[in-house]
Amino acid sequence: MLLIFVLAITNVSCAQGERKAGPPPIPDAEKVSKMVDNLSKELDLSGEQKEQLAGIFNNHFDGMREKIEISEKTGERPSRDVMEKQIQDFENEVKSVLTQEQQKKFDAHMKKMRKHQESGQQGKRKPKKDQR
Repeated sequence: MLLIFVLAITNVSCAQGERKAGPPPIPDAEKVSKMVDNLSKELDLSGEQKEQLAGIFNNHFDGMREKIEISEKTGERPSRDVMEKQIQDFENEVKSVLTQEQQKKFDAHMKKMRKHQESGQQGKRKPKKDQR
């Protein structure tokens, strides 16, 4: 009986150490810069577009960070509708800076990102060839 109790406590404490499922962490300024750089290459952005997108990304993630801080203080999570609207507004703002061709590429990029997230693979990159 004591052995079962010890095993149960061990399993509970190990499970608590694992990362909870949920949204990925909000990127810091360095990660935002990398995201914009990668998107710049993928969409062939001009220097001005790249600067505009950096501002849009930073504002978006600052807003997300603020919502999380408020949520942690109040104990109330923003509704899914509120969060989805914020994401949609962000995507629309990004598209307002892009040409039609870039918008198509951006839509394809976002579709790929959503599929990647839904499959649970976000953040799990394949190692580079020289790191295998």
